[in-house]
Amino acid sequence: MPKPEITRYAVDELVSARKFAFRTKQNTLNERDPKHGEVLLLIEIRRRDAPAIDLVLEFKGRVKKSTLSGVAATQYPSASLIWHGKRIRCIDYKIVHEVIENSVISGRIRGWHEHYWTDADEDAAIR
Repeated sequence: MPKPEITRYAVDELVSARKFAFRTKQNTLNERDPKHGEVLLLIEIRRRDAPAIDLVLEFKGRVKKSTLSGVAATQYPSASLIWHGKRIRCIDYKIVHEVIENSVISGRIRGWHEHYWTDADEDAAIR
């Protein structure tokens, strides 16, 4: 399957399509000492209307595990859709994050926010 051009239109069409979890590619939820201290869940996603076609689309959920028991981790959880190795959607948390529009920092956002794909900024655009 040829690699599609990742455009905002293609991403929006893919995100709005009905999908399902095809198989788990990686799961470190039950490991005592996960690699790099990161608990990771990686799932291959496919479209409902074409279940035999591998979209090279993955769901990635991760959270940094605290090094000390009872002490909060400094990195917060995130959930991402990754298409052909590029993050096209993400929900994550930061104490302060710059808002980027057309490659220009136009403000700051605090807490939970969504990264979405634009042709100019790719996944750096947030809302």
